[in-house]
Amino acid sequence: MDHTEQVRVNIFNDAGNTLLGKNASEMFHLKNSSEDEYKDYVRKSTYKTFLFRIRAKSESYNGETRVRYNVMSISPIDYVKDAEYLLSKINSLL
Repeated sequence: MDHTEQVRVNIFNDAGNTLLGKNASEMFHLKNSSEDEYKDYVRKSTYKTFLFRIRAKSESYNGETRVRYNVMSISPIDYVKDAEYLLSKINSLL
């Protein structure tokens, strides 16, 4: 979710591993062993900052058009690299 609205996205194996730090089978076993531990683990994984690369695809079904969003990749934000990139863009404008 960003500051403008909420978007539901589909996330698959590699991106999910990066986001949660565990694969699907580990999450499944954690949920089956202890619901409270599972909820705590998911809660600790929220509100972290990542750079998402998302693909939007328009699909029609029964005459209704929907936009589906799929996460292609997730990576931690490299603030130093991004700041250097922005600084180089600012310098090129001056």
